[in-house]
Amino acid sequence: MDIVTNALVLRSVDYRDSDCVLTLFTENMGILTATAWGCRNRNSVLAAGCQLLCWSEMVLTKQKNLDRYKVKSATSLRDFRGIRKDLEKLALGCYFAEVMTHMNPEGNREPDLLYLTLNCLHALDRMDRPLEQVKASFELRALCLSGFEPMLAGCSICGRKDPEKIRFHPREGHFCCAGCEPARPDSITLDNEVLTCLRYIAWCEPKRILYFPITGVPLRRLSQTVESFFLTQMQRGFRSLDYFHEVYLEEPPE
Repeated sequence: MDIVTNALVLRSVDYRDSDCVLTLFTENMGILTATAWGCRNRNSVLAAGCQLLCWSEMVLTKQKNLDRYKVKSATSLRDFRGIRKDLEKLALGCYFAEVMTHMNPEGNREPDLLYLTLNCLHALDRMDRPLEQVKASFELRALCLSGFEPMLAGCSICGRKDPEKIRFHPREGHFCCAGCEPARPDSITLDNEVLTCLRYIAWCEPKRILYFPITGVPLRRLSQTVESFFLTQMQRGFRSLDYFHEVYLEEPPE
């Protein structure tokens, strides 16, 4: 029985002489593994729709005796060409894909995570947003959707909503007023501008996730804080993130 679904290609691994094994994030079935037979042949009709980070309409069929699918057809709907032309954007897009394959096990349907990934890929492709802003928004919102939302409403000790100086704790996922608790080696000192951005990313409408102004030093602090929180909660690193840091040329803070 054939299954028609839209899917984002998160991973592509060469197999045999001309085939590829794909990790797909589908609208209907979550993440699954599929084989694209002959897609690396020069004249393959599957090639365009099976590229890494391509959003495609696919026809899949279950392979007998295997827990994977076969790609019968693939029509590219969006290839995010602006990402492919820029090494920094491509590295960041691959990081998003690696995160999704780790956070979302096969068969687990999480459409909000799919749409978050597509929105952030669209931002890299078409929107004029700093890469650090897109990255921080993706990381924090992905954590929130996966049950790791930090406690941002107020100080975890006194409840004050907007203290002047804040100590954020990546391991516990909450913040304290600087006056309520002395500095700890694992705490990150923030100001109200960064706290406001953290709240916006966690609580805003999905389609508005990147519509907040931030540049310069505050943006750098936001990016570093969210990455620290993200990696602490994931309890692992990502090779694609290491590569992004190798190729990303940070803009001087304003």
